Order: sequence, then C-alpha cells, then structure tokens
Amino acid sequence: MSRPKQVEKRKLAFKLYRQHSNLSKVAEEVGVSPSLVTVWKKEDEWDDKLLQLQNLLKTKLTLKETSENTALMEKDEVTLGMLKELENIVVEKVYTGEIEPTTWNEIISTLRFTTEQKRLLLGQPTIRTEKTVSVEVQGLEDNEALKFVAPVFGGWDGYDPRSNMLTIQDTGTVSGDFDVARKTLANPEEVEFNLLAVPGITSSGAGSPINNFLNMVEQRADSFLLIDLATSTSTGSGLAMSVSNAQDQAGKFDSSYGATYWPWVRINDSENNRLVWVPPSVEIMGAYAFNDRVGQPWFAPAGFNRGGLERVLEVRRRLTQTQRDNLYNNTPGVNPIATFPGQGIVIFGQKTLQKKQSVLDRVNVRRMMLTVRKTISRMSRNFVFEQNNAATRTALLNMVNNYLGSVQAANGINEFRASIEEGADLVDRNVIKGKIFLKPTTVAEIIIFDFTLTPQGASFSE
Repeated sequence: MSRPKQVEKRKLAFKLYRQHSNLSKVAEEVGVSPSLVTVWKKEDEWDDKLLQLQNLLKTKLTLKETSENTALMEKDEVTLGMLKELENIVVEKVYTGEIEPTTWNEIISTLRFTTEQKRLLLGQPTIRTEKTVSVEVQGLEDNEALKFVAPVFGGWDGYDPRSNMLTIQDTGTVSGDFDVARKTLANPEEVEFNLLAVPGITSSGAGSPINNFLNMVEQRADSFLLIDLATSTSTGSGLAMSVSNAQDQAGKFDSSYGATYWPWVRINDSENNRLVWVPPSVEIMGAYAFNDRVGQPWFAPAGFNRGGLERVLEVRRRLTQTQRDNLYNNTPGVNPIATFPGQGIVIFGQKTLQKKQSVLDRVNVRRMMLTVRKTISRMSRNFVFEQNNAATRTALLNMVNNYLGSVQAANGINEFRASIEEGADLVDRNVIKGKIFLKPTTVAEIIIFDFTLTPQGASFSE
C-alpha cells in the first residue's frame, strides 16, 4: 500500500470513528484490519481529539452572547447575522470533520474574534486587540472558502477640523504625518514616481515640511516637485496673496527639482456638489500627465496645446500681462496661471525654482535630464557583474547611444555624445566609467514679429 493512500485511509478512519466509535465497523468501511485501526487510534490519540472537539463546543457556548438591545440599524443586523452564521459554520464543519484546522487555538481565536464583533455591534464592552485573527483550514471540497464581512472598529475620528495642525514637525501632528509619508517615498528602489505634489502643505508650512520634500526629490534625483505658495499655515492664506507675496514666497527656494504656480484655482467638487478653491498643484498634476501622454516629459507642460486647465472654472486673481511678466521674470520664477477670454485658463510659464540662470531653470530641460538619467541607470543594471572587458563596454556604449538617439529623434535633445573611459586602473577597481554630454532642446517662450507697412502690403520678418 502506498504511503499517500494509507494516510487518506487513516484520516477517513478517524472521521468514521467520530460518527459511531465502533472500531470493527470503521475497519470494515475503510477496508483494513481492526488491529490496524486500533494502532491508528492509539498513535493519533483519537479520544483526545474528540475531547478537544467537545471542549470546543463548550467554548462556543461560553462565548455566545445574547442582548436585549433591539435598536440595531438594519445593516448592523445583517452583519450580526453573518457573524453568527460564521460561528455556526466553523464549529459545524470542524466537528463533522469537513475541515481540519491548523491548530485548535486558531479556531478558538476565530470564535473570540466574531464574538468581539458582535459585542461591538450590540454596544457591549470589547477587548481591544492589535492583531487580526485568521484561520487556515484544509480539506474544503471544491475549493470552497469561508467568506464573511466584518465591520471596521477601533479607529480614530481625526483632528478637530477647526484647528490649525500644520504647526510643528513632530509625530502626532499633520506635519508629522506628512514627514512619515516623505520617508516612505525616499527610497527610489522601493517607490517609483517622477512627479510629486503635496497640496496639504505650502511654502509657509511650519517646520519646513515642503523643504524636506524638496530635499527628498533632490536626493532621489529622478523626480520633480510641485510647490504651492501661501503666506501662512491658516486655511485660505493662499487666496489672499498678492503678486509681491507670491514672489517673496518663491524666493525661499533655489532648486531646479521643483516649480511653483500661482494663483490658486476654483474647481467643482463633484463628490460634494460644490465649488471649492484649491492650491494650483491639484490641477497642475493633471496638466503634467496630459503633457506626458500627448508629448514627452521633455516637452513644456504649458501653453494652449498642453497647458490647458479644463477643470478650472476660475482663478483667484486674473493676472494682467505686466503681472504675468513680473512673476515669470522674478528670481526664481513663478509660473503664472493665465486667463484668456474665449481661449480658457492655461499655464503660462515653465520655470523651475533655480535662481541661477541656466538651461536647468526650465521645467522641460530638468525633466528631460531626470528621465534620461533614470532610464540609463535602469538599463545599465543589466551590465552589473558582467565581465569588465572591451565587449561589455562596447555593448553598454551602444545601448546608451541607441537610447539617446531615440530621445534626439523625439526632440528631447539637439546633440549628444557618450563615451566610455578606458584604463587598467578602472578595470582593477571593477569600475566602468562613462561620460554623457547633452545639448537640450529649448522651447520658444517669446516670439517677436516686426510689422512693416509698405505700399505693396505687409511683410513679416521673425
């Protein structure tokens, strides 16, 4: 007799023993000798297991709760009924041998769990527990599963919405929670993203939470941050800002890894069916996503083709051309959100927060650099731990050139050159060192036409 077949007969014998406790009859039905069944009974301690089952039933009866409370919500009554049904199913299937628990303690824990849920629904005292109890069962036929719905309990109602909690950078405050989120996003090998906005905190957040996010994206060197401006941490402070206020707030930063937009915008809150004022980053994120979908990250997310804000109903302040120019020519630049009658509301700038004038003070160039660096870094991993010889270095260089050629074809760069340094010292140190030179594609932000009227008509020169 094969071992697996004997194990199955042994399980069947115990199941039959539960029903009538007659060893001879069990042996006859299983097709083995009574003496073998006797050996199985002794070795597997069948009587002790039956005693455990009886104790299980007693536990179930002890845990069972009743209540005189009849003022339950209808949905609570449904949930309570499901919990009671779960109890009955678990005990019945274990006792009849239809399922086998991994341990008996887990069955008891499950019954206690369902009892706690019932106590909660009935308004009775509960035992707070920090862990979720589950039961792993075996032997369910046809891949059956015990499915049930349990209510959420033991949560937290949150801070008083009338309080200003963006005050200190510490655990237990909203700023502290943002800091936990920042630390979660800090490792590029665990969390992948290329654009980040934190509408809940602004340039005036106490404890400098937005500066911490900016430092984080700089250290990752593969993502870009949208920063909202406000003069204080109080709700609505961003709405009362003037052009000079916005310039002053932007002056707190100096980084090509972030950009800011102004003024705040009004959108429809479809969930609550009302109009609300929100920080610009709420809608700017969508414009960046649209830009990347119809173009590339190295295209400017601005202008009428890729910078339209269709969901925005109005801006807090309608900027004149002079105000837009003052914002954009500020150091660092503030990207204005402009309103054009008959054409809509659009992003009308694409400067980063870098104060020094260079190609990296434009959003499209910085995002091109981020994309190229991230892609080449990921592709280069395939060469780690390969033989450091001429063939490997050539293959790596060809891969880089092919990729940069595709970026050039997609108007991300005008020219490029990549090279791999050669040298015995690098080989001895197990290093492949390369250099990449890029000439980025810039965008037309100012277009000037001179009009000259002549007797023959109008001629134009750009």
